Amino acid sequence: MKKSLLLMALSIAIGLHSKAENVLTGRAAYEVVKGAEKVRIKDFSRVPAHIKFYESERIAFSNWQEWMKNSFFKEKSSIGFQLIGEESDKLGMTHYRFQQTSENYPVSFGIWIVHVLNGEVVSMNGNVFDDVPNFSPSLSEEQAL
Repeated sequence: MKKSLLLMALSIAIGLHSKAENVLTGRAAYEVVKGAEKVRIKDFSRVPAHIKFYESERIAFSNWQEWMKNSFFKEKSSIGFQLIGEESDKLGMTHYRFQQTSENYPVSFGIWIVHVLNGEVVSMNGNVFDDVPNFSPSLSEEQAL
């Protein structure tokens, strides 16, 4: 009985997981994200949840935010990223953790991690939202009073 329940729960979890994201590799990944060897796409955003670049196609860390804006946020100039953490590992990689912002306000659950080796972005992952509402007030101060 326990085995049956465990198998059923596992099947449901795998089914939900497979519907929530799609993994593309090789040419299929490259067609979605130029330079990508592998991408993991989720249903809630056009921005992949994971991007791994071919070694020959890696972008400079100093340009990653501009690359993200050009790739996914051309119409959303208010989207940005604020550094909230940085750590290095024994392999020589540095992992930068960013909070997604819109009009300088943090976007809840919008965390993006950029994995860098020798100044080049090896991969990026996290949850970034492409459809963030505008935070500009719609009422003037007079109207609000």
